[in-house]
Amino acid sequence: MNNTIFSPRALKEYINWQTEDNKTLKKINKRMFFIAGAFILTAVFIFFAYYQNNHIVVTDVNISAHIETPFNIIHLSDLHGKQFGKGSRRLYDVIKEQSPDLIVITGDIIDKNAKNIEETAEFIESLSGEWPLACILGNNEGYTGRRDEIAGKLIEKGIILLANETAAFDINGNKVNILGLEEEAGESLRASGGLLGRLSETGGFNIVLSHYPEHYALIGGDSYKNYKFDLMLSGHAHGGQFILPFIGGVAAPGQGLFPKYYTGLYEEEPFCNKMIVSRGLGNSLFPLRLFNFPEVVNIHISYS
Repeated sequence: MNNTIFSPRALKEYINWQTEDNKTLKKINKRMFFIAGAFILTAVFIFFAYYQNNHIVVTDVNISAHIETPFNIIHLSDLHGKQFGKGSRRLYDVIKEQSPDLIVITGDIIDKNAKNIEETAEFIESLSGEWPLACILGNNEGYTGRRDEIAGKLIEKGIILLANETAAFDINGNKVNILGLEEEAGESLRASGGLLGRLSETGGFNIVLSHYPEHYALIGGDSYKNYKFDLMLSGHAHGGQFILPFIGGVAAPGQGLFPKYYTGLYEEEPFCNKMIVSRGLGNSLFPLRLFNFPEVVNIHISYS
């Protein structure tokens, strides 16, 4: 037997080799652990982001008014061309489950990148073929440079698109007047005041569709709350994009940081007319919603 392999020198070299091998193995294990952890965290974040942007919630809002019979309104806003499944079937099914009597859409159906114009128009057509529907455009249709084309496509499909005009509906025996505003700065806002004044003299349940919730009370004497109507419906604020616990919405176009009007029901003097702001369904410049799921608002109008 050759005992040289058991010599102190050989044993020391063997121990050193084993030690270095273990160190290398530990380094490899740490690296693999880091890679696996990073992969898991990335997968969790992707799932979280997808869920935040695609899980549709229904928000119920109850309003009492002087009406003949109760009815409910589905309020959609800021779709931005987003598709919820093929033909937005998931969104269609959510709406159908609410058994709406009327559907209104408050603008930005298309994003400024002009994607999915035809698909979005077909989806809205499918809704208008099933329920009474009225809609307005927002700012993003103008950003596309194809606003007239988008409007024409909707009108060709028989969709009621309101641009500084009023449409009357018979909803469960109630006369419902819907004023759809096409708003920019200056002259169009002053024109809105004249339209709101005429609406206030119209009998029935009066609804104002305005893409911009800040026009309710942030534009001085021209604030829409200074006119008599029953309900104003708006979008545009995207729910503040991020909704932080105990803080609320973080930022909204037209209102800046920590906006006042970003989601839910508002009611202010002098006439205590009500405004409901939808958090919207799609995204625009920023691709992620945080604690701010795509929203379908179901408004229940009951006897006062």
